[in-house]
Amino acid sequence: MSYRLIKGEFHIYYPDLPRQGPEPDGDTLKFLPDDPALVESLQGWANFNGRHMINTRFEGIDALETHFSGMHQNMEWAEAARNSVLQRMGFGQVEFWPDLPAKVRSVQHHPKRGYILARSCDGHGRIISFVYPGETERQDGSDVFLDANLLNQSLNVRLISAGLVYPMFYTTLPVDLQNRLTNLTVVSWNNNRGLWPSDTANVEYWQRILNLQTLQTLII
Repeated sequence: MSYRLIKGEFHIYYPDLPRQGPEPDGDTLKFLPDDPALVESLQGWANFNGRHMINTRFEGIDALETHFSGMHQNMEWAEAARNSVLQRMGFGQVEFWPDLPAKVRSVQHHPKRGYILARSCDGHGRIISFVYPGETERQDGSDVFLDANLLNQSLNVRLISAGLVYPMFYTTLPVDLQNRLTNLTVVSWNNNRGLWPSDTANVEYWQRILNLQTLQTLII
């Protein structure tokens, strides 16, 4: 399947307004494209902010929530996924505000160059993409066939292989890529990587949820 390659910068911090900056997590980062027109050429609506940045939602995976309307999921594995993304992107040491734990107080290396492979935006205006740190010799805006080798280089696959996220497929994800990500998830699960040994609700086990506080501790 052909994907559009879009180069740019990943941002997790606003130096001028650090307490109002982005809130990176295990499957979403703020992206500043070199050429916004390439994003606008994708299917769907692109929701840019006032700094010409847009959220890129990692294709094929779903991390536990570090924050959502004042709530969260199990923080150990939610933060593990987020911290893995930040480390693999090369941000170095990252510190969060004690009273605003989803916002970055300081970061060692910022912003970081990278690129995405994308075909569309979702209903929230986020780019659905496979995410890559660093540079590539491929031309910005080129159409790239996403084969197994290139897929394996993505942060998406690295998170699945480490057992830090669940698989989650949009209907637009090609079946062959769904199958590849499913197989990688099974390998991770069979090898008890990451969150899988602590998974609290699945086809084999059930969990009684008594209240919101209980729900926020679960890996589900």
